[in-house]
Amino acid sequence: MITKKDVKDIVLEATDTILEGVQNMFDEHNKANNRDFDKVNGRIDTLTTEVKGLKNNIEGLKADLSTTPTREEVNRLKSRMDKFALS
Repeated sequence: MITKKDVKDIVLEATDTILEGVQNMFDEHNKANNRDFDKVNGRIDTLTTEVKGLKNNIEGLKADLSTTPTREEVNRLKSRMDKFALS
């Protein structure tokens, strides 16, 4: 005859088995997600590096095309103008 304890043990064993199976499913899902996130992070790192390079190129082009004189150039011109005004 099956006792209440036997039923409880059977239910607990079945529950543990089900929960273990569900945990395994979650673990596999997490592994897949982590692989996907690693791929995305790698792509983001690559894009970040490329964007930094583009920003540097843009800044270099701005400097090359700039018509604004540097502070040093302004000071040299000012001193030349001051000398001319005193003459």
